[in-house]
Amino acid sequence: MKRFIPLFAVLFFVLSSNGTQANGSSLSLATNNQLNINEETKNKELGKKALLLIVKEMKNSDSDIRMLSCEILGRIGNKAAIKVLKNSLKDISKHVQISSAEALYKLGDKTALKVILDIINDIPGKKPILNTPLLQMKIISKNKIRERAIEAIVKILDDDAKNLLYKLKADSYPAIRDVAARQLARLGEDREMPNFIYALEDEDEAIRYEAALSLSKICSSASIYPLKLALKKETSMRVKIAILDFFLCIKGKKVFMEDMIKLASSSNATIRFKSTLALSNIKDKKVLRKMNEIYSTGKDLGIQLAAMKGLINHGKTPETGILNSALSSNDTEIKLLALDIIKGFDAAIGIPFLKIALENKDPQVRLEAAQQIVKRLSKKRNKK
Repeated sequence: MKRFIPLFAVLFFVLSSNGTQANGSSLSLATNNQLNINEETKNKELGKKALLLIVKEMKNSDSDIRMLSCEILGRIGNKAAIKVLKNSLKDISKHVQISSAEALYKLGDKTALKVILDIINDIPGKKPILNTPLLQMKIISKNKIRERAIEAIVKILDDDAKNLLYKLKADSYPAIRDVAARQLARLGEDREMPNFIYALEDEDEAIRYEAALSLSKICSSASIYPLKLALKKETSMRVKIAILDFFLCIKGKKVFMEDMIKLASSSNATIRFKSTLALSNIKDKKVLRKMNEIYSTGKDLGIQLAAMKGLINHGKTPETGILNSALSSNDTEIKLLALDIIKGFDAAIGIPFLKIALENKDPQVRLEAAQQIVKRLSKKRNKK
């Protein structure tokens, strides 16, 4: 527990007030001062509780949760987290090590970059070992980790990662060559894009799916019209859903508005949900009418929440009752969508919801609530 103390100390510094107590002569002024002090004390305690939760989840038995905790500490930007994150560089999971190293780099510790580079350069199957199904599974798993490390290095270095990516295009494994090409396309290397776009026309559904998935990750406006055309011709539901992930990434583009309005009435619940969520980022009278229709007649909580997000984007006052229902749901995605909506609320409305979410049994929900609380209170302190 001793290694967590610096985190609390810094949070105390961030959230505590510098203000001096005024010499108020009136009872009203004294009462207001006392209320402000009480509020600051409560906020300080809430902030400590949220930060403690994030640190505690770094010991979670689920590596995905440990990984998420590291990522959140990096986003919060509290340099007191460096010592705790360095402990996670020794985590049994390479994925956690990558997240920890990425967070450390964000906090100014550039030595953590070596951890990610070592994982990328740890090429499996170099030595002549008997080729067995088990070995092949290990190679696939190791390359998945390398893929994640490549994505992390691009987030950290941006254009400075291009030389490494071009070297990785000559890697022994096709999966690594593919991720290198995808990341180069994300960085604006146009020569890589045609390969993914041409693959949308392939007869093999699996190849079309991988192409759509890659283009959704690249998230380039150059893919809008090819994917818009592919969506109209596509018969496979899973390929359509992958294309919708792209439209979710390219926010607020009216070029696909009519397609999304049509798909928002699809018989497939996942397509209805994703198309409604994509529409929620577009401001238009047609979209507003559709959002009102979906919100008032919908029976699916997730789709209603997506429509609610669209209505709020159009300036409508949110109904908070549905958010209580969402936070009580057993569906993690629905709870996280509710928290995403709450992110845009004023503190007076948002904080009570975040306090509820902080006690949720789902660690992902608790961590998102904790992250929002710490960020809100830090911003509040910085405004003073």
